Amino acid sequence: MGLKLIKTIDDGWPVYTLRREDNRRIATTRWPFDEPSLMIAKGAGIELQKLSHENCDEIFGVVDVEKLAEYSVQEVKESNADFYLRDVYKEFFIEGFNKAMELNKDKLFTLEDIRMAIAYGEKHRDMDAGKVPCQTFVEFIPSLQQPTEIEVEIEMVKVVDKTKVVGAVKGVKGSGHKIKTYKSVPKLDEKGCLILKKTEQ
Repeated sequence: MGLKLIKTIDDGWPVYTLRREDNRRIATTRWPFDEPSLMIAKGAGIELQKLSHENCDEIFGVVDVEKLAEYSVQEVKESNADFYLRDVYKEFFIEGFNKAMELNKDKLFTLEDIRMAIAYGEKHRDMDAGKVPCQTFVEFIPSLQQPTEIEVEIEMVKVVDKTKVVGAVKGVKGSGHKIKTYKSVPKLDEKGCLILKKTEQ
């Protein structure tokens, strides 16, 4: 089943929605669900599921500074520094990361900068026979923009479905063999949210 994770911005905040091939919404980061959403989903035979912002951010490549700071502070923990120093280190790490992002915000290339660079390259490229022309900016620039849709899969886990006895002899207690049948169900995180991963191309 082809699933798409779609990112939209609502009042300045990202909202993620998981949709099936038929474009039906099956999960979202906007929960707890209101009654109309549940009724619409139920009418379509869907049990609306929860998504976590952290999992969706990770799929879209959003940097989680808190998580990055945790990784960085591991070395400090291993050096047996006291608890206070570890907390201070983490705060300074986050503050430094955010400051670096702020200082570099004007040093990013705009789409217009890239368009001009590609146009210049197109004008001055080597026109020898056998050379493959580079993409024009009309084709290339949209590929640089952040995607708003990504194909994903739901992580599944195998669980016991039923236990049945086969080969039992009628009237003989304890005869036969117990076998378990399994089924796959969506894997959930500690908050009951679906766990998604990018579809491998």
